[in-house]
Amino acid sequence: MSRSFFIILGFLLLFEPLSVSCTRQLQESEAQSIGEQGGKLGREGGHGSEEFARWVERVGQKHRLKLEQQQARAMQGENGSRLFGEDPSLAPPDLSAMFPGLKQYSDWESVVSPGTYIVVDQNGFGNFRGIWEAIDSIPNDVSRQYRITIQVNAGTYREKLYIGKEKPFITMVGIGDPVIVWDDTKSIAGNRTFESATFGVGGDFFMAINMTFQNSAPAPPPGAVGMQAVALRVTSDVAVFYNCKILGNQDSLYDHNGKHYFKDCFIQGSIDFIFGDGLSIYHKCELNVVPTTSGAVTAQKRQNATDDSGFSFQLCWITGAAGQVYLGRAWGPFSRVVYSYTWMNDVIYAPGWFDWGNYTRQETVYYGQYKCSGPGSNQAGRVTWSHELADWEAAPFLSLSFVDGEAWIPQYMRPVEPLV
Repeated sequence: MSRSFFIILGFLLLFEPLSVSCTRQLQESEAQSIGEQGGKLGREGGHGSEEFARWVERVGQKHRLKLEQQQARAMQGENGSRLFGEDPSLAPPDLSAMFPGLKQYSDWESVVSPGTYIVVDQNGFGNFRGIWEAIDSIPNDVSRQYRITIQVNAGTYREKLYIGKEKPFITMVGIGDPVIVWDDTKSIAGNRTFESATFGVGGDFFMAINMTFQNSAPAPPPGAVGMQAVALRVTSDVAVFYNCKILGNQDSLYDHNGKHYFKDCFIQGSIDFIFGDGLSIYHKCELNVVPTTSGAVTAQKRQNATDDSGFSFQLCWITGAAGQVYLGRAWGPFSRVVYSYTWMNDVIYAPGWFDWGNYTRQETVYYGQYKCSGPGSNQAGRVTWSHELADWEAAPFLSLSFVDGEAWIPQYMRPVEPLV
């Protein structure tokens, strides 16, 4: 088959339209509800801290502001940048003369052209046989304002890869379930968990679709030291992962920092397998616990009350066949994790949460559940310092404003119906 066949195939799959239905009226109602509930708590007091109440109100204000900006642009017929604010000087340039038919980076798309679409195929039916060669072929240019797509065809790619800050606006799309795999551990990688990652990305506005990231290091035995083994590390300011698999044991996904959106992903591990200081939404993801004597799904590292980080799990599934794990451990003293509408298997340890052996963190972490189900969701045995959230408390964690997502999450990847 010719190289053009794979390029056309990738183009068709990448731009398959998805339906979205979310009315402005529902969005406005959501924003008003969030803001009013937060303001009410601040005025009247109630369950939760004052800091949390102020945060709830800020989320509602941000949501309303974004809606007002969107309405203003629609009325004025503007084509300015919706990703970089309202300053006209920051609007994306018109690149149509240089690249005929090119879509702007704000569309999260690229066109099929030699300069913007790269095909990787192990059998030689592409531009490169390895993924590193494709990444390396993209010039370093932190100011580049158009998107480049790397199509990765089926196969197992044994490579350790990194996309740096100097390579923004890259989409990596898999055809035929390609797997990127390596087996570094903390002890192998200079005693740094950060460096053990099979795939790391720091380039802003990165997107991965239909990709598998795996660290194949063996599961750590009880009491093992230095066996942390990251499959995926994300430090991008904003990034999206759709229909991806992240496979490992201890520390599978290092959600290091930045604002990230994971949708329809399969994430597997045993000990702290989603960890870091990111501000992220996990929407309709399966969190699969591999057999372990003890472990935790999350280890979130929020350091103080003013840090804007935390994990929100929406409509997810926690699965697994053996062992007992916590929903989360307090890696940071102000760790923040909420599960909403999530089904939980009985692999969840009844107390639910662990303070990392520091009882003072019980007063500062924010851990909660909202309308969860399944045998592992029972609140009866939970630690007293976790929360079963009321509607108004859960609202900020169900809104895209939790990650300022109205400004950057692709429209076709957003929830079809609002959760609040």
